[in-house]
Amino acid sequence: MLIIVYDKLPERIKLLLTNYECDKSKFVCGLKTAFKLNYGTPYMWIVVAKDSLVLCNTLKQPPGGLWALYNYSELNSIRFKKDIVDNFSIEILEVNPNKPIINLPMSRTTNVEDIKELIKCCNGLVNKE
Repeated sequence: MLIIVYDKLPERIKLLLTNYECDKSKFVCGLKTAFKLNYGTPYMWIVVAKDSLVLCNTLKQPPGGLWALYNYSELNSIRFKKDIVDNFSIEILEVNPNKPIINLPMSRTTNVEDIKELIKCCNGLVNKE
C-alpha cells in the first residue's frame, strides 16, 4: 500500500528519516518492497522525499536501516518493470552509467497503481533537477 501520510510509516522508518533530515515536511510517499538484503533483514522501503530518494528498512542495529540515499541529481530515472510471469519491480537508474541498475522486486499483493504513482512522484522530482 502506498503511504502518503508520514505518520503511517513504521516508527523505525520515521526515526531513520529524521536522522537524515528527511522529516514530515519533506515526505512525499513511501512503499514497502519485497526486496531483502539477506534472509535475516526486514523488507526494503522506498521513500520519496522532496529532495531525496531513500532506500531503507526497519533494521535496528547500527548502521541502522539506511541502504541508499540519493539526491535527485544523481538519478537518471525510476522505471516500472513487469516480467513475463507478471512479477513487478522498480528499477532505479543512476546518472553514472558505470553504476549498476538497482532492481527492487515488489510483492504480488502490492497494487500496481500504487507502484506507478510512486514512480510518477519520483520521476517528477528527478526531472526537476
